[in-house]
Amino acid sequence: MKRKIAAYLPAPVLSLARTARLARDRRNRLRHARGLSAIDPKRPVYVFFAPESGLVPHFVAICVIARTLSELGHQVLLVRCSGQYAHCVVMDMFGLSVDKTKAERRQACVHCQDHGLSMATDYGLPMVDLSDLVDEKMLADIKRTIATVPADAGEFEFDGIRIGALCGSDLALSLKTLDQLRATGEARRLLEAYLEGVLVSYRAVQSLTRRVNVARLLHFNEYGMLAGAVMAARRAGIPTMRMSQAVHRHIDRRKIVLLHEPLAIATYHKALDDWPRWRNLALSPDIVASCADSSLVRIGGNGFTVYSPKHAGATDRIYDQLRLDPKRRLLVAFTSSMDEYHSNVNLLKAFGLNLFPSDQPFRDQTEWLEALINHVERSAHLQLIVRIHPREGANAREKRDSEHLPLLRERFCHSYRHVRVIWPQDPTSSYDLSELAEVALTSWSNITLELARFGIPTLTAFKRYVPFPIDDVVRWAPTPSEYFHAIDEMLALPPDLDAIRYAFRWTNVYSLSMSLDFDDVIPTHDCGTLPPFQLSHSAKEAEAAIVHGHSVVAFNRKSLADQQSSTSLIRESEALRAQLRRFVWFLAFHQDRAEDFRLLFGAPGPADRYDMAVTPEGDFVVIRAGDTTLRRRSQTLRRLAQLGANAFAEAGTTAEIA
Repeated sequence: MKRKIAAYLPAPVLSLARTARLARDRRNRLRHARGLSAIDPKRPVYVFFAPESGLVPHFVAICVIARTLSELGHQVLLVRCSGQYAHCVVMDMFGLSVDKTKAERRQACVHCQDHGLSMATDYGLPMVDLSDLVDEKMLADIKRTIATVPADAGEFEFDGIRIGALCGSDLALSLKTLDQLRATGEARRLLEAYLEGVLVSYRAVQSLTRRVNVARLLHFNEYGMLAGAVMAARRAGIPTMRMSQAVHRHIDRRKIVLLHEPLAIATYHKALDDWPRWRNLALSPDIVASCADSSLVRIGGNGFTVYSPKHAGATDRIYDQLRLDPKRRLLVAFTSSMDEYHSNVNLLKAFGLNLFPSDQPFRDQTEWLEALINHVERSAHLQLIVRIHPREGANAREKRDSEHLPLLRERFCHSYRHVRVIWPQDPTSSYDLSELAEVALTSWSNITLELARFGIPTLTAFKRYVPFPIDDVVRWAPTPSEYFHAIDEMLALPPDLDAIRYAFRWTNVYSLSMSLDFDDVIPTHDCGTLPPFQLSHSAKEAEAAIVHGHSVVAFNRKSLADQQSSTSLIRESEALRAQLRRFVWFLAFHQDRAEDFRLLFGAPGPADRYDMAVTPEGDFVVIRAGDTTLRRRSQTLRRLAQLGANAFAEAGTTAEIA
């Protein structure tokens, strides 16, 4: 599931002196800030509901888009916060609990308000304060309403809207709570604080719509405090737009997502329905290279969107430590976070959506794991590694285990003959495990698409939980018997370039097609400061999407379709093979080789005819490059080298592949 990334941003540490100085600067900026009086109430205004401006990279994107609209002659207005929320995502970023002190709260609020004011005033963007929209009487009414929330918050409605279900994802993100809407103790108090924030935003937008002509409300991601604003706008018949940044190279700040669906999961389902219109469009070499860049960034470093330790190439050590049997075929299963699944279900219910089909081979992830383990234990030819998702345990970002982890340990902390379970705290890299896999098995984790890009045959257990094109990118089966039969079929499959081709094409749809490039304004993929403004080459497309309701995805699809020619498929295939060679070099040496090279697959011939030779030897591959020789267990290297080779061995000679 796509996570709301913001709470993983590193929180700054502010001294008392700096906090006081920022407060003084904020007061000075307020005196010069443009407010609601700058808005013509008769003209349409595009409202950016952005009370979480302390999430600086997000607010940079908001300011860039708002200033772009302003430069094109449209009225814009930013909604800012001056401390109206009992708890918010910025406080989560600071790691504050629901029982935070006044000083801790003030530090987070000063950080948030300072960044919001400084960036908005630097770009000359008008702002309205929540305190001008929600007065003390409204806040008191909201607190009294929250006191009436039943034990099952999912039953709580306000104005006929299932407000209670909007905050489960916030609670999953902050506390990894499994049954979010029936939470107790600290989790319940935090849930009520989030719900209070939903109603603050709801009432604020109601108030604002009575004072100005709101043409569209824009928000960044889908936090509960923003969902309240979305619900109020939709209730008033005002269209909304969700902003984000492309899930690419962790997060690419230059690629600003503009979508009409309020939930990411709904967008992905819509994209999957639209897959037939993308499926046969060949990618340009630049897009192929960009998708490969993202793959190597993710496996090669501990970025904030990746929980697994980075790839280490330790396949031989892992194989020996786990006492695996070389006579058995190896499957590797990757689980997902159950709290994130429940949070998506809750959000979908709040918006009246039901996108997860019930016709699945297994009722839930636990039943899938039990059936899989039992099947392997009974088999005469299989063995299995189960990688419990690293997020289920405490880690560098989150200091607590998930509520789901004890349940997993109770069910699966046993000794098996042919099954090995890797628990979250184990430093083993999921990417090293995937190198060993003859077939990868996933529930719904986004690692599914990463594996497919590396040519690993992947069978998913749950259709459309996270949408992937079935049969093109992954396999799926509707019953347990067909599922286990599919495993045996996939073990017999040869390496397939088309499977990788479709994985790259779906990556383009899933990660890139929903965004516009503002790389001429935002200088780097990890930019976290407000850049000097200039009107972007994507300005008109952004205006068309926001003002006229056009689809960014449709823009990008038309652009790719217009590039198609009689040579597009050949150029794409050449680009894919070049990137597979790049993958091979990286997996072998942990170096990203910029220039292409001659890769031989098979018995090496004259050394001056290739830069690297990959020779299969039973379960191993032998890699020769210059004076270096490596011998590794790696199913992935074997597949990639076979597909990416531009030279081959035949009758003791080495020849170029045409």
